[in-house]
Amino acid sequence: MRVVNHAHCPVTVFRSQSRSPEPDHSPVIVGVDGSELSALAIESAVEFATLFEVPILAVHAWSAGDIVGRRPADEKVNWKIVAEEHAVLVAESLAGWREKYPDLQLTTIIEEQNPAELLLEYAADAQLVVVGSHGHNRFAGSLMGSTSQNLLHHVMCPVMICRTDA
Repeated sequence: MRVVNHAHCPVTVFRSQSRSPEPDHSPVIVGVDGSELSALAIESAVEFATLFEVPILAVHAWSAGDIVGRRPADEKVNWKIVAEEHAVLVAESLAGWREKYPDLQLTTIIEEQNPAELLLEYAADAQLVVVGSHGHNRFAGSLMGSTSQNLLHHVMCPVMICRTDA
């Protein structure tokens, strides 16, 4: 955990219970949230997927709590527009990868759900999960939860956490 939390580069963690360390035909799951570290995660996932000719599932989760805070949802919010904005965010995040790699099998999954729960759901059949880390400190992570930390503790396949010097 210390290496993952303090590294200035992507780190991949293999659990001892992971299935075979050799790549197979299972998909690579990448978390997409529109951030700079998410872009690094997408690039890393594409590199792995194209090298081993496996599909990618680009997973994006959002929740009403992100939009209106912790209060009950405002009835005046047009949720269809909110969902469309998330679809645009994902499309912009993935822009260019299909053109650069025409044989890349890239599927997007956009759902209103907790990000860690959605990634865990799809990780059950994956050979690798790739996410960015926002680098919350220990206190903030304990209050808000950390998707990357949650994945490290619960996913059986290897997990790549993408961080940078910045």
